[in-house]
Amino acid sequence: MKKQKSTRLLSAMVLSAMLNTLFLAGCTDDVSDCEIPEDSALTGESDNVGVDTSTESGIATDSVISTDSVSDSVSVSDSDSVTETEIPVTPETPQVENLLAQMTLDEKVGQMLQVERRETPSWLSEDGLDVELNPMDMQTYFIGSVLSGGGSVPGNNTVADWQALVTKLQDSALQTRLHIPMLYGVDAVHGHSNVYGATIMPHNIGLGATRDPDLVRRVSQVTAAEVAATSIPWTFSPCVAVSRDERWGRSYESVGEEPEIAILLSQASVQGFQGATMNGQNVIATAKHYVGDGGTLFGTGSYDPSQGGDRMQFMDRGDTPAEDIRDIHLPGFVEAVKAGVGSVMISFTSVDGVSMHANSELIQGVLKRELGFDGFTISDWDGIKEIDLDGQETMTPDDLFKAQVIASVNAGVDMFMIPFKADWLRFLSIVKTAVTEGVIPMSRIDDAVRRILRIKFRAGLFDKPYGDPQFQSEAFLGTPEHRAVAREAVRKSLVLLRNKEGLPLTTTQNILVTGKNANNIGHQCGGWTLSWQGGSDLITTVNEDGSETTTRAKYTEGTTILEGIQNYMTSHAATDGTNGVVDFMSEFALALPNDTQHYNVAVAVLGETPYAEWFGDRYSEELVLDDEDLDVLDVLYEARDAGRVDKIVVVLVSGRALVVTDEVQNWDGFVSAWLPGSEGDGVADVLFDNEFDFQGKLPVTWPRRIDLIPVNDGDYQEALYTYGYGMTMMTE
Repeated sequence: MKKQKSTRLLSAMVLSAMLNTLFLAGCTDDVSDCEIPEDSALTGESDNVGVDTSTESGIATDSVISTDSVSDSVSVSDSDSVTETEIPVTPETPQVENLLAQMTLDEKVGQMLQVERRETPSWLSEDGLDVELNPMDMQTYFIGSVLSGGGSVPGNNTVADWQALVTKLQDSALQTRLHIPMLYGVDAVHGHSNVYGATIMPHNIGLGATRDPDLVRRVSQVTAAEVAATSIPWTFSPCVAVSRDERWGRSYESVGEEPEIAILLSQASVQGFQGATMNGQNVIATAKHYVGDGGTLFGTGSYDPSQGGDRMQFMDRGDTPAEDIRDIHLPGFVEAVKAGVGSVMISFTSVDGVSMHANSELIQGVLKRELGFDGFTISDWDGIKEIDLDGQETMTPDDLFKAQVIASVNAGVDMFMIPFKADWLRFLSIVKTAVTEGVIPMSRIDDAVRRILRIKFRAGLFDKPYGDPQFQSEAFLGTPEHRAVAREAVRKSLVLLRNKEGLPLTTTQNILVTGKNANNIGHQCGGWTLSWQGGSDLITTVNEDGSETTTRAKYTEGTTILEGIQNYMTSHAATDGTNGVVDFMSEFALALPNDTQHYNVAVAVLGETPYAEWFGDRYSEELVLDDEDLDVLDVLYEARDAGRVDKIVVVLVSGRALVVTDEVQNWDGFVSAWLPGSEGDGVADVLFDNEFDFQGKLPVTWPRRIDLIPVNDGDYQEALYTYGYGMTMMTE
């Protein structure tokens, strides 16, 4: 039976109730005042300090649940409470407790803060330039962590520039009284994708199509090694979201529409990132976004004109039904916690109207107590500002921010990603005042700092705060071995959806390659590549007379799909003169490049151009081929009718399934390549007749009609291709 949904919102009165509930558990501001049973961990006979772990909602909290037991809906009670999580005894405990006992309130709250490497970004500064974070702020405010957001890069974006940045900030952090190292984090979500020249892996939706845990483990290992090469010890990955709607702009960050894929791959990814030690060539992983970000309902998204443009965000930062949490969205996190993931990022979204950044039941109750997560939670970028509060319309901006901070701390968020200085200075002041006034219990602060320190010790930061120098070199970035793993991932992610003798290609054929995504690494890498929203190889400049000139320059290193086909033809060239040719028809010159050449096959590489969260949401009607793609197809159809082209094969580069029903019957081959990353050679490997065949299976259901979106397995809606479908060359 489904439980009643709750649509409660937090208020200042509720915050007071939270505090009262805590003290009823028998604790004062100091966790040492909690009643500890004789068989507790501190007497060596149990792993947990005896803190009351019951919840009014009735969620069991005294054991770690298994994947099989993830069932029933999460209830959201009508009362909010701050209850302390258990304090596990781990190998790091003596060091953590010794350090914690020496820390002042200023030092503790500083550890809970993560700031951007830019004190003020260009779009907020008076002169339109980035203002770099002052290293002295690490000492003044005891800052525990720094990050680079998407596209936030130092200098010329070289390995040496990254190492210098981390070293400069770490030098300052280590000059504080207790010499606590700072923790640097970065969005290495499909390779170390902020860094030029890194190996760019397929996005998660492609990895979901492989259903290959060993491959995913190696993909994460490669990414970790390249992150470690830049002296960075922490990545905000993997995303274990289960995407239930193609219209969501982060669909490609999900491994698929069913929890079984998240269960299969999340543990492997965490193990690949973290290894056994979280250091050396391994890094701390982050399971995100907790929880339910892939299940937001269309029309519930957040809208903020300050983010640019006037487009409504239909789903991003929206609301997910609580009844879907345990069955669909939680299982991937269960596996990540089993793998020992060091951190969990809280979602921008809400569950039944309760903002996740203020959702004590799901953070404290389920994640920390029920699942036994002993790492630390971190907010998403300015995520506390997504908290909806009762009566916020009448609050001043300062009062609203204060209430959001208090609600989030008391709900169990441990580290706060508050990027820019004006806000993080307010955060520090609010938290310290709230503690002294008793609105936030000191035990909640200690819990947060204890968790952060535990992972810093576990990752070896106190022993090697700058990382391991033997692994810090440009020689570890984009190596042939790393690119070989990425190329394998591309091969195994491709899904063959239709083949009417269009494939395989052969080296004796004359091949025409075309389409806007055929010769554009930026397009095939997608969002979260060198910048937040991704980019393009095409650069448009405005001339003095007002006209525009477009030139092509590689967005990052690697091979385009066109180059992959050309490379294959060259490397497999025969010596008997039977080799075919590869010609390129630019998307800007829609005419066959050779007036007399006959082509055995045309490969049209079509699909989406880069986007990421916030700007990626789409109406159903927009999930189709655009006019540019249709113009290319029209030229090819005419050429086929005229006998100039025999077969047409479409390779779709996209972050999600697009409705192609009206066109697909005109194609002799159809391949979904998702967002393959930097290794276009991997696409060519499978298109040609050699030792590789198609292995990928759809991680999502492919919609037949616009009006049927969203469509998922088991919906009993008519699909063009069903979840799990995928052909091989031998399929009839």
